[in-house]
Amino acid sequence: MTMIKTQFLLLSSILKTHLHEVYPSIFIALRIMLNCTDTVASAERSFSKPNLIKTFNRSYKKDNRISSLTMLSIEASRACALSRCG
Repeated sequence: MTMIKTQFLLLSSILKTHLHEVYPSIFIALRIMLNCTDTVASAERSFSKPNLIKTFNRSYKKDNRISSLTMLSIEASRACALSRCG
């Protein structure tokens, strides 16, 4: 079982047995821990989005450069052929 499921089951059993009235600090700590894991994960996802965008832009620019270099090569060979014929 994952840590989050274990914490959630513990929190549920504390609520069912009304132990949150006896141990309010543990109940609050578990609620905070369950919320923090989600908060950290969402922050990591938000940081990964700019990286995805940067990677996409880099690959797009790289493809664009390769395409431009290919066109230059084709045009250079055509220009060379024309100058030899003329």
